[in-house]
Amino acid sequence: MQERPAEKPSSYPRKWKSFQGANKFFCFGRIMTADDNPLPFFGATLVVVAFPILWFIFVAPFTWRHVSPAPVILTAYTWLVTLSSMMVTSWRDPGVLPRDLDPDPPCTTSDGDPMDPEDPLAIPLPRVVRVPQSTDLKVKWCETCGTYRPPRASHCRTCDNCVENIDHHCTFLNTCIGRRNYFSFFSFLIAGITLCCLCLVFSAVHLYLLTRRLDDPLPGGGFGSGLDFAGALRKAPLSAVLFLVPIWVLVPLCVLFGYHMRLVSMNRTTVEQIRINSQKEYGEKSSQPDAVASHRCVPALGRPGRDPNPFAVPNFFANAFEVLCRPIPESYIDRSGRAVPDNRRPNPAWRNSSMGRQASDIANDGSPRV
Repeated sequence: MQERPAEKPSSYPRKWKSFQGANKFFCFGRIMTADDNPLPFFGATLVVVAFPILWFIFVAPFTWRHVSPAPVILTAYTWLVTLSSMMVTSWRDPGVLPRDLDPDPPCTTSDGDPMDPEDPLAIPLPRVVRVPQSTDLKVKWCETCGTYRPPRASHCRTCDNCVENIDHHCTFLNTCIGRRNYFSFFSFLIAGITLCCLCLVFSAVHLYLLTRRLDDPLPGGGFGSGLDFAGALRKAPLSAVLFLVPIWVLVPLCVLFGYHMRLVSMNRTTVEQIRINSQKEYGEKSSQPDAVASHRCVPALGRPGRDPNPFAVPNFFANAFEVLCRPIPESYIDRSGRAVPDNRRPNPAWRNSSMGRQASDIANDGSPRV
């Protein structure tokens, strides 16, 4: 009997075509975004692209000739950093965890007895993870992803994925902010604030220099126009617009940057901060006795038993270095790889031994350990 020839790997579809999360892929899976309303992202992109272009058309030539070429070059560089950081943050995999890593979690009944995971009444047990220099943490099994979430990971309802070190889902970037794109998100905030300040300042300088007297020399050459303020506005109305628009953008950016500076200094994420605030507001018990009561105290930073975040250290700069300077890990999902089917059948002996270990863990303390 002649054997059927094996299929070539190139005949299998790409993995991004069968991805189960609520995401969209472009450029053969290299660009990954959320399958959400794209209008906020298009609006944010329009602001980042259009207003600097207007500044380069109507303000930059005057600044180059009569002030200095340096501000124009600096603004162009900052604009490129802002735009590239925004695109990298929006299109990079934020740290999505693979699915079905633990398809058969240890389960119990409501009475605490071991139970088959395939039973609809089974309750998946949390898993205990030992954190260095801290207490044990219980991580939950995600019913959607079929995986035990590692510490600091959470499930995003918009993207329908578990994301490592998730901070929040950003509507204006149309993606989650997680471990793999937090640095580019932070650099986007810094570059965006710097760009707004440059456009704002030199638009105001443009209007001011137009009001200088005709015999007053300007810093980069030439003389003033001798106009009053109303005349300067009539001559360069877009300079006034380019002065006001950055203020409108700068206020929320500065608030967001200040908030994330605080989180970075404490090595926390927005999700973790919300949980801490919820525990304090609703009186929920924490795994650490004094964590909720002292989460706002600076001396509690990184102190075991006092800081609710076991990953922080009692040093602001060390926490910032840990968050912003850590290497970006490889993506857990091989989006461009081939989806090779796995036709192996599960070993019944493995299921029986798994049930035996599950019963032993429940008899000890109620949770499996890793």
